[in-house]
Amino acid sequence: MAEINFDIKDILEIIFKNTMKSTRIFADTYLCKDISILYKWKSKKLKPSKDDLTKIVEFTTQETNESQRKIIRDKIEILLKNSLLKEDIKNAAINNENLGEFLSEVLTISVLLNDNKDEFVQKEIIETEKGNELTERFVEKDNAELNTSIDKNVVPRNSKSHFFLHNYKYLCLISLFFIVLTIGSFAYSGTRPPLLTTADFSIVYDGSNVTDQTLHNQVNNLPYSITCTASSANAREYDWYVKSPDQTEYIWFANTKAVTRQINQYGTVFIKLVVDGDFSNNKVHTITNTEPAPVKTDFIVKYNDNNFTDGKITASLFRLPYTITCKNSSPDAKKYDWYIKVPGESQYVWFANTKDATANIWRYGTTYFKLIINSMDSNTSIHTVTANSPAPTQTNFCIEYCDSDITDGVISKPVPKLPYTVSCKNSSKNARKHDWYIKTQNDSDYIWFADTKDTTLEIWRFGITYIKLIVNAGDADSNTCIHTVNAPAPAVIPPELSSTVITNPGDGAIIHNEGVTVRWDSVLKAEYYKFALRDLTTDEKLISQDFISGTSYIVPSSFLKKGHSYRIAIGAFASKHTESWTESHFSIK
Repeated sequence: MAEINFDIKDILEIIFKNTMKSTRIFADTYLCKDISILYKWKSKKLKPSKDDLTKIVEFTTQETNESQRKIIRDKIEILLKNSLLKEDIKNAAINNENLGEFLSEVLTISVLLNDNKDEFVQKEIIETEKGNELTERFVEKDNAELNTSIDKNVVPRNSKSHFFLHNYKYLCLISLFFIVLTIGSFAYSGTRPPLLTTADFSIVYDGSNVTDQTLHNQVNNLPYSITCTASSANAREYDWYVKSPDQTEYIWFANTKAVTRQINQYGTVFIKLVVDGDFSNNKVHTITNTEPAPVKTDFIVKYNDNNFTDGKITASLFRLPYTITCKNSSPDAKKYDWYIKVPGESQYVWFANTKDATANIWRYGTTYFKLIINSMDSNTSIHTVTANSPAPTQTNFCIEYCDSDITDGVISKPVPKLPYTVSCKNSSKNARKHDWYIKTQNDSDYIWFADTKDTTLEIWRFGITYIKLIVNAGDADSNTCIHTVNAPAPAVIPPELSSTVITNPGDGAIIHNEGVTVRWDSVLKAEYYKFALRDLTTDEKLISQDFISGTSYIVPSSFLKKGHSYRIAIGAFASKHTESWTESHFSIK
């Protein structure tokens, strides 16, 4: 049977059940209001504002994954389809593909429906036969219209169903009257209606009920765990809060009937239970744990079975890491925690929880070790160990070519061909390992080629070559030296282009001033030509034209004067070749 009501209460129950998030998280993080407002919405004592509805949508979309959002939408759509809302209203909401817009639409409808139900609910009664029972769906019309919409042959006038249909509104009003009368009697008498349940609970530690008790030397380690179990019967919701004496407000931490809480301090802790969101219906219990007496804590720091506690390691440490052993001299305890720190770091880093501990140290200088027993700051001991870095090994070598020292220099003797061979002579002291590397100007990285003290090397290119020697690579006293050798490439003279022949005008020609077309023969391998014209009478350069691809050039008559002599120069050019020039003279008659 379809549900007449489409309440915000039903929608909220779907959302909170499927997000698996506490109503407390929604109230504190999104609404920023007291959680009791949710109960006022559900009981219709208060109507949510537009901003409240927006926060519900925001909570649902941000606190769920894709699967949860699909489940929430499907369940709300089923609730919507089974309601007696008008079909056009149902379709308008369902047609919203975006979940946020869909939720905003149905939440708005649920709020408006409470005040204007007649505008949204369809007017009909549907009867179905199920066994011998008649299922009815009401249409909110006045009784006269309702009467005419029922088939008299289906519901007999004298039947109980007929009586109930025609007197439904009056029965509701009578019931409401008695409810108001009951509440009013309590108000008049100065008493509140009785609570469904009274808040109370117990606190258990290590299997024993310790409600409002003090634990004397029973807890040696922090944190310790307690279990709080509500004894309130018939409660629908539980909210747990915790507070220490130095805090002004309680902090919410759970919403289940039974909960386990870790306590991270000694002294008294206050636990409060609120049931059904009624803050006046609460119970507070305490648990107190006295801090145990301090334990004498100390240890020594060893390297190679020698005690270097708060001292310097005298042995030479050429390679990192080196291993330190921390020997605990404290009495047996329930818990040990070792921490390490180096200068420049603000906090210690935990590294072991055994009585004795070993640590690999990856840097030189001073290292701090701290031991805490039973998680008590009063049971703490700190010692140091210092390891000095060894001085770098003196590293150097020279490069020889034909028994001449050419280190960082230029080979003076011509290198006839490639490859040429150089010798690298190592003069380093205290070197235990040698690694030789080579790199040319065009290479980005060095390439290893030998690991002997001295070495020879064939070089397959002219120009500058870099040679690098690393001694004791990977150790603290490692050192590097780099030298170069430069072998100039033999000089190469590019071939010269052949000269062109100027075919017009001929050399020494006397011509009329009607403009001149200069022509010349092409030159083999020439890529372009250059044309130049000079007035010999005035010694003035008239034309200089580069990059001529053809073999002719027109000189306009405006450049030529009667009685003057001129010189033509044609140059042929090509890459990797020497240019060639040809000259010719002519006069204007």
